[in-house]
Amino acid sequence: MKILKVQGSDPILYGLIGPLVMNPAVLASNDNYPFKNSNEHVWYIAVNHNKEVKGFLSVLNNKIGNDYTNKDMDLQGLLIEKALEEIPNGRIVSFIAVKEEWPLMEKLGFAMYKEGVKYSKMIKKL
Repeated sequence: MKILKVQGSDPILYGLIGPLVMNPAVLASNDNYPFKNSNEHVWYIAVNHNKEVKGFLSVLNNKIGNDYTNKDMDLQGLLIEKALEEIPNGRIVSFIAVKEEWPLMEKLGFAMYKEGVKYSKMIKKL
């Protein structure tokens, strides 16, 4: 698995993730919440040996989001670890997690900040 780093303003971004973010099944898995982008977003995109996009996430202002991995926690962990490598030490990073993601996030050193009914904010100080 190769992880590509792509700026939000890079034209290749849409060719890579466009087929996923416009897929009704992918949107449904994201509670029909649209994926957002700006020039300031940095995207981490997992591509397999056949150059197929298997998952992605973005980082904006130390917030990890816009994630899709088809519930593959190993892949999600790899993407989050890659993103964390590039965030400067001393920063507080946040992630909005569903309950199924809590064990992974705790394994990665995140702690519960605010528990919600469906989504919870977890944070980690680097």
